Amino acid sequence: MHDGQATCRKKHMTTESQHPEPSMRRDVLRLWGPLGLVTLIAFVLALRSVGPPPPDRVLIATGPAGGGYAAAGAWFAQSLRDAGIEAELVATQGSAENLELLRAGDIDIALVQGGLAVDDEPGLAGVASLYLEPMWIMASTPIARLAELEGASVELGAEGSGTRELAERLFEAAGVSVNARGGDTASAVASVESGDAKALIRVSAPRSALARELIDSKSGLAPASLERAEGIARTLTYLRHVRVHAGSIDLAADVPARDIETVAPAATLLAREELHPAVVGLLVQSARIHFSSRGVLEDEGEFPTLALLDVPPSLAARTALESGPSFLYRAFPFQIAALIDRLKILLLPLLTLLFPLFRLAPPLYRWRIRRRIFRWYGQVLALEKRLRLTNADPEELAQAALELDRFDAELTAVSVPLSYADELYNLRLHLRMVREDLRSGRGRWAS
Repeated sequence: MHDGQATCRKKHMTTESQHPEPSMRRDVLRLWGPLGLVTLIAFVLALRSVGPPPPDRVLIATGPAGGGYAAAGAWFAQSLRDAGIEAELVATQGSAENLELLRAGDIDIALVQGGLAVDDEPGLAGVASLYLEPMWIMASTPIARLAELEGASVELGAEGSGTRELAERLFEAAGVSVNARGGDTASAVASVESGDAKALIRVSAPRSALARELIDSKSGLAPASLERAEGIARTLTYLRHVRVHAGSIDLAADVPARDIETVAPAATLLAREELHPAVVGLLVQSARIHFSSRGVLEDEGEFPTLALLDVPPSLAARTALESGPSFLYRAFPFQIAALIDRLKILLLPLLTLLFPLFRLAPPLYRWRIRRRIFRWYGQVLALEKRLRLTNADPEELAQAALELDRFDAELTAVSVPLSYADELYNLRLHLRMVREDLRSGRGRWAS
């Protein structure tokens, strides 16, 4: 039986001594593995408890293909795509339709002509005003007052367009009744030139293709310069009184040929209130790039702005416009910065959880190493006790001596951290003392 026990101990210690480094790695894994698992679980719970990540996909309502809103939407979409967010452009009839889609939650972001939304729009938030869009009243003969259109047929644009909505409000405020028509721009121009309609109204940026087509002298139509432009802007506060200076659109071609007094709403960017703040920041950054330069009506740096928004801006939009992108978004790619931004509010609680765990790790590791050494001590003491308490015959003593020799050889191959080398050397020293005691007292133990 003693031979069998010695053989088992030999196999166990030989296996451990032949592979000391894997044994140490197992100790490390058994200790740090649970701590790493706790850390991972805490990280996952933190992700679930903070706000949602930025969306993978957003929908942007623009307007008719080829218009100014379509071009602006394409710029915003490209900025989102560069950040890894899929952006889909939705072509519509114009601002009024865009606003309805936004209210219904069918799209996430929309370009909307200023003045169409109301201040208490539930679920909507302003992002920024982008630029001014003058109202062009075109007629075969010059028009100076809205009253001159009383009872006349006027091309106001298609249903669902911002132009039609603005024109109807404008005539209502002025107490003027007109016969509204809704042909497209080409048919509207032809209608005015033929005399079927007295005027047409369109809202478009000064250097857009539409505005250039309308006010170019070759079209045969003259833009109205309104005597009451300032009064209109004072009445409808979402409008600005603007002067389009002669030659400011095309100086070489002298377009326009004279100063034009009119009113202009702002092209605004609106979004669903729940749109992720990081996406709002991207939109503001894109707006700064594309709409901050000097224009026909805008001064350098005047736009984008929070002024002329129909609905209050979101906190994210205000912060982005006033402070610019944060350090995280300047230093890291968008997706990584968004992740860190979500987790930063939980950083302190997470560290509070992990700090005591990692402080506990070194004592646990020391305990595991010392436990192994103590186990070896226990095996040596058990062997010595067995020899002292039994009347060992010479064969058993010889077997014990051989077992001690093998044990000494195995300990020589054992690897432990340097901080525990003294305890291992003490064990080996004690083992040799037992072996020498066995050799010198073999006769005494056998008597």
